[in-house]
Amino acid sequence: MKEKLPFIDAGLLRAALTLISAKGDPRPVTKAVHINGEFIESTNGHALVRMKHNAHFHHDITVQFNDPVPDDAEFTEIKVLDDGRCVVVYYREETEAEFVPFDIFALTRSSETYPDFDIFLKREFVKNALPPVGAKYLALPYLIFGGGVVDATCTTDGKAVLFNMDPFTNEIFGDPQLVTMQLCRSISTSAVQPVKKV
Repeated sequence: MKEKLPFIDAGLLRAALTLISAKGDPRPVTKAVHINGEFIESTNGHALVRMKHNAHFHHDITVQFNDPVPDDAEFTEIKVLDDGRCVVVYYREETEAEFVPFDIFALTRSSETYPDFDIFLKREFVKNALPPVGAKYLALPYLIFGGGVVDATCTTDGKAVLFNMDPFTNEIFGDPQLVTMQLCRSISTSAVQPVKKV
């Protein structure tokens, strides 16, 4: 068991926010990050990511980040104030193993119930031919985690795809579980049908 860190790695928040950075979606869940004592989770409604943060955090909150994570932030501390409001404090390394706070931002706390990802993540994933998946979702491992090696498995019913990351990415991003849903069968089959002349 790894020793718990005092703060959450800023890279995990950047990864979670990358998935939900799409504009114009009216659903509150697609604008927020769920953080509890074990995981950071986010979804854009079609794909989801869950990462172990390995930090001392004893709340279960859903928050919207109104500002991007600063480029030089290495760690973050999410504080839940006495009145229920939340703030994020960003830290950077000044000297070796000495991290100092340098920025603080208010977060928008959501009262919405965050979806339970276990209904997707506890399913059995098998190596199989992949179901139809939107091309933009195939790019998610790179967009969220950067370089690395990825392999994919799908559920036995072919409705979801789990991207399996390489050991280095797993170590850096807390054993991420990135799942995307298949495209609607009618859309995927019509895309490969020849066009009829009128």
